[in-house]
Amino acid sequence: MQKGAAVTAHLAATQTADCKTSVGRHNALIVHHYMTGDGASGHVTLEMAPLPDGQMIDHHGKGTNIPTEDSNKSYTAIFEGLMDYVNVKLNCTAGTHTVVIQPLIL
Repeated sequence: MQKGAAVTAHLAATQTADCKTSVGRHNALIVHHYMTGDGASGHVTLEMAPLPDGQMIDHHGKGTNIPTEDSNKSYTAIFEGLMDYVNVKLNCTAGTHTVVIQPLIL
């Protein structure tokens, strides 16, 4: 991924799904989570690993506006302190969701 390049991790998703990718030398990720539909709710969590086939661990929570439970409106969060490989997990409760990610170096 290139710094600042936006990538769609989940497009018009209606159920929980994973998106595994490499963020390389970037140590942060902007996550834009868009929700539509009556009663739409859900949230994004992040797992990470130092190697492509490594054991994924939960993100430690460092960042800005990181959700800890379902939200019922669209939001943007910044996950900091990442390892090279991440899994952007969409936890979908209701509605249609699109998640766009942008890597950063902080």
